[in-house]
Amino acid sequence: MTWCTTYARQSQSYAAVLDWCKLAIMLDLQAAVAIQKHWRGCRVRTIVMQQQSAAIVIQQHWRGHAHQCTYRRLQCSTICIQTRVRQWQASMRFALMRGAAIYIQVNHLPLTLGETPCDLGLLEQTVSCSANNLVFDRPFDFVPH
Repeated sequence: MTWCTTYARQSQSYAAVLDWCKLAIMLDLQAAVAIQKHWRGCRVRTIVMQQQSAAIVIQQHWRGHAHQCTYRRLQCSTICIQTRVRQWQASMRFALMRGAAIYIQVNHLPLTLGETPCDLGLLEQTVSCSANNLVFDRPFDFVPH
């Protein structure tokens, strides 16, 4: 063999080795890129899941706060309405007792001669006097202002 054929064989084998090395390097690079791609995807998915969890917690707390505010407003309104109704009921009871007290005073208090209950100031707006006859214009109906 001459040096030309030996060189040709060596160059062919060198080219083959070089091609094989290029292929191996390219495969290694592709493998590294694939590994990096999967790692980055995993990291991004983890970060997105953490952000979603944080957003859900914030939303839950905000909704709880909004419901609590609504409940407190409803509770205050309920208490206000109950207070007004109880106030009205108490004024009605008072008006009834006041009317009953006036009725008892008019019918059962001993009067001196010539005095009428109107002269004594026992009757105000609920009873009108005409001589000795007592007429109840508005018996026991008292509406508070």
